[in-house]
Amino acid sequence: MRSGTVTTGLVLAGLLGLADLAASGAPDVPVPAIVIAVALGLATLAALVPAWRRGNRRAIWAVAVTQALSALAAVPGLTAQDTSGATRAIITAVLATTILAIALLAPALRRTSAPS
Repeated sequence: MRSGTVTTGLVLAGLLGLADLAASGAPDVPVPAIVIAVALGLATLAALVPAWRRGNRRAIWAVAVTQALSALAAVPGLTAQDTSGATRAIITAVLATTILAIALLAPALRRTSAPS
């Protein structure tokens, strides 16, 4: 049974994965960025299924890693000269939400001690 903290982290990660898929419809986003966002969004959602159903620790790791990579892929949008203030605010909110989601998943990522 997973804790409420981990459940909240999985829900946030799922929403972020869906947001990655929604990036494919965003205007003025370069094609490589769309491809990366969609691939990471699909990978997040695919790993989310066993993470949610069985609490599989490897799947939770996959969710956390794909979300971290997605966040890293969004960082250039903050530094681009032609990025609007509204877009920067959205990217910043997504980055903060990603950090929160990974922090909430952290308890499930730790190794459990071997029974003695």
